[in-house]
Amino acid sequence: MVAIILVLATPRGRLNGLLFALGWVVGLSALGAIMLAIGGAVGSSSTHHQPATWVGGLKLVLGVLLVLPAAP
Repeated sequence: MVAIILVLATPRGRLNGLLFALGWVVGLSALGAIMLAIGGAVGSSSTHHQPATWVGGLKLVLGVLLVLPAAP
């Protein structure tokens, strides 16, 4: 929210805001497509329609990595 307000406060705010939002959407879409490609190719499910054992570990590691920047 703060980033958009700061972008809109620039001299060419409308154009900068539009480009910022477009870049945000394109970046998240590209990241999502990469993650889907990697996740689908690796075989993350086992034979009983349950996630493979390594999926839980990966979620834990990613969660810790996302929480670390928030630590004081």
